[in-house]
Amino acid sequence: MAVDTESMSARLRDARMTAADDDGLVEVTIDATGRLVDLRLSERTRQVSTDVVARTVIQTIAVAARQLGERAQQIIAETVGTDSPAGYEIAERVGQQLRMPDPTVGGEDDRPRWR
Repeated sequence: MAVDTESMSARLRDARMTAADDDGLVEVTIDATGRLVDLRLSERTRQVSTDVVARTVIQTIAVAARQLGERAQQIIAETVGTDSPAGYEIAERVGQQLRMPDPTVGGEDDRPRWR
């Protein structure tokens, strides 16, 4: 089990996720903590308002975080499993850490809101 937890820890620590929006405006990469480590803006961002670009960046980061959360769940299942109380607890903790607001759920002023 110790080898499995070491493998899991290393894989989770090194995990990164890259996501791009459907319109090809932005591409983001986040690390295992959900921190933005790379942001690429296409030339098309010059043709849209800064509000659209900002909203797209936020939405794309949220997508990357959800995808990274799913990948982390796979890593945990592949290494220590989720059948044990410890594996389940680790999976839950990682999932909570990477949960982001759903940026498609807006308020009256159409800003992203936490779910």
